[in-house]
Amino acid sequence: MTGAPAERALGRDDLAAALRLSEQAGWNQVADDWRLMLDEGWAIGLDAPPVIATALTVPLGARLAWISMVLVDQAWRRRGFGTRLLRRCIAELSAHGVIAGLDATPAGRLVYAPLGFQPLYGLARLFIDRAVLDAAPPPGVTLRPLAASDVAALADWDHARTGMRRAALLADLQRRLPAAAWLALRDGALAGCVLGRDGRLSNQLGPVLAEEESVARALIARALGAGGRAAILDVPDPHADLQAWLHANGAVTQRGYTRMLLGAPATLPPPDPLYAIAGPELG
Repeated sequence: MTGAPAERALGRDDLAAALRLSEQAGWNQVADDWRLMLDEGWAIGLDAPPVIATALTVPLGARLAWISMVLVDQAWRRRGFGTRLLRRCIAELSAHGVIAGLDATPAGRLVYAPLGFQPLYGLARLFIDRAVLDAAPPPGVTLRPLAASDVAALADWDHARTGMRRAALLADLQRRLPAAAWLALRDGALAGCVLGRDGRLSNQLGPVLAEEESVARALIARALGAGGRAAILDVPDPHADLQAWLHANGAVTQRGYTRMLLGAPATLPPPDPLYAIAGPELG
């Protein structure tokens, strides 16, 4: 392990090697997560061989992309490889006039802040293994399953509230875990949504968007019950009441993140309607 690994673009043929690194790190991703990110994003790695480090960007609009999956094989750490690939992602986005965002762990925040990333708000990862929550929708709101034919309209509704363009992601989540994909409707108009995905260790619920917290609670309760498996949610700290409700129903905080941007903070609106993100790797 004394040679210099070669830097190269990654594609679907590297899925197994990339999955090995996320499993080694103890992360929750499965092959379908990597397939989506490699197909939709721009990925780079270091090949020894095998691939011993990865980083990628996921497009979330014409001027916004998420940096994620910065991973280095345990045997190759502390050589600056992760920072090297991170800088390559930043440079690639900057060259195309795209603002970089990411969700940083406390340790990662110490790396990203000197590079110019500015904090927006904190996130709490909550784990809940309870499949039944008592949360009916408020009067006038009904819930129904999210169908594939709903995704285009949902993507526009989502963009108006999050600033993100992610129709491909929403379609992929609806396909992967349809039991956890629900819409909230008020007088026939969209009032919220929840989607989810299967993971190596547990399901992940998100994004969760809603006009008000009572709608978000009802959507989360319905998705948890339908998913039939323990789940994690990454809930913005400004929604402390939702975090408290989940804690009261047995949820446990596993870790925290900080949502950060390299560029204009106004690129992303405040998290008022965003009650759970899609995940740190997806924005």
